[in-house]
Amino acid sequence: MNHRTMLFLVCALCCAALTSQTMAGGPYTLRLGLQQGKTYLYADVVHADVTQEMMGQEMKSATVSTSLSRFVVEKAGADGISAITSLDSMTVSVKNARMDTTMVMPDLLGKRSRLVLSPLGRVLSKAVIDTIGKAGSPMRGASARDAMRVHIFPEAPVAVGGTWSGVIADTNEAMGGKMVTASTLTYTLAGEEQKGGRACVKIAYTGTIVVEGKGSMMGAEIFTEGKGTVSGVLYFDPAAGVTVADESKMETDMTAAITGAQNMTMPISTVGSSARTLRAVVDTAP
Repeated sequence: MNHRTMLFLVCALCCAALTSQTMAGGPYTLRLGLQQGKTYLYADVVHADVTQEMMGQEMKSATVSTSLSRFVVEKAGADGISAITSLDSMTVSVKNARMDTTMVMPDLLGKRSRLVLSPLGRVLSKAVIDTIGKAGSPMRGASARDAMRVHIFPEAPVAVGGTWSGVIADTNEAMGGKMVTASTLTYTLAGEEQKGGRACVKIAYTGTIVVEGKGSMMGAEIFTEGKGTVSGVLYFDPAAGVTVADESKMETDMTAAITGAQNMTMPISTVGSSARTLRAVVDTAP
């Protein structure tokens, strides 16, 4: 499934009025504002405890993914921003009744994608630049490498206690098919807080998730559908227009229907959490 709904954030040029705001309850005009010619490095940690039932037997698995991703801003303007995203490092640890192993994901490292976002965080377009050559890679889907968590900001200024909502729909490759994830979120500007040495606004969010997908594996077709809940806290530097940290929890209940030589229906429940932290902002190397 979509890891984290998985790891993600780039931005656009911040309006000039934003720089004159004071941290005194707002109201704030929240806009993505990463700068052209800068590279933003983020560290992500994702935990997922999965319980699935197959032919009457329950199987549990615990997965921990750690990664370092970079966002190279190639163009920024009032109408949007274009950034090249890639992974510098990624490891996945899996523990269940059949294995206890840690995998390094070399096939994903350095593989680039291009993402274009509006100043409000809406995805205008995304495209894979470098394909993943190893067809057997367990993480070959685009969702595993996008390393992008996108949030929606309000059009109007918002003060402490103010709320807004957003719908985030995403389509990613999975098991040779497509996985569609739609999240409906409600945001609340909870207050002001120092985070990572920056003056941030603290934004709480809650919402629901709907997942639908179709793919194939080893000659069998797999249809998945499910729903879940998500909650989290976003720490956003309004002066710089950059996410400093994003912490979330998610629970989903899905059903995978497998058709082929053997037909079966497999319930899958997941309880997970993710944490994203801004590690550094550096000048992009020529």
